[in-house]
Amino acid sequence: MKHSIFLITFLIASNVSFAEVISKSFELRYVSDDAKADGATGFKGASSLFDNDDRLEYLNRYATYAKGYFDDPRMDKKVVTLDPVSYTHLTLPTNREV
Repeated sequence: MKHSIFLITFLIASNVSFAEVISKSFELRYVSDDAKADGATGFKGASSLFDNDDRLEYLNRYATYAKGYFDDPRMDKKVVTLDPVSYTHLTLPTNREV
């Protein structure tokens, strides 16, 4: 990749004492000296600085970091079960007029 990629990790906790982590996420940022990168740029499209090889490298780095960060080496853990969806579905009205 022509430019550097930096990992920025953010942990979101439920309170100041960090007693219980309720969410865990990270961002992978692409940093460039290219003047075209000033401001918002896209992953693809007119504002992108990536070519296909850059996009593949970025996604591979993202996946490699995510496997360790989320302790999911195969990237196959379910993050949501169908139980909340099923419960919500059961509470919806069954005959709505449109």
